[in-house]
Amino acid sequence: MSANAIRAFLEQHLPAQRDPEVHAEMLLGAGQLDELSAYLQTLKDEQSRGPGVQRARSWLSMMALPLDAQENDLRVAFFEIARSGHWQRALEVLSGAIQSDPQLRPLAVALADLIPDRGRVAEWRRALRKF
Repeated sequence: MSANAIRAFLEQHLPAQRDPEVHAEMLLGAGQLDELSAYLQTLKDEQSRGPGVQRARSWLSMMALPLDAQENDLRVAFFEIARSGHWQRALEVLSGAIQSDPQLRPLAVALADLIPDRGRVAEWRRALRKF
């Protein structure tokens, strides 16, 4: 085998040294959820402590959570918007859901916690106290 063929084989079959934060965020952003789940299982405890990795774990957990039909509709709507990174629009959808059915509040708050823009989420939570 040539050196290039060996290198290509090794890159394909051996895990590369990656920044877990960057790689988890990249897989999450690309919607490669099966690959993300498999990757997260390979991380050691100390590699799993960063906010990006924790967010990815929370995202996968929320997607697997069994919900009733109305809650599932909210989750699906949130994830469709969140995948595009339109955090303000995602929060507006969550606010609308709470206003139409206050029982959706715990789920809406949990979904909001998946948003990486912590300042925007804190502002949304403050506004949420009004209703």
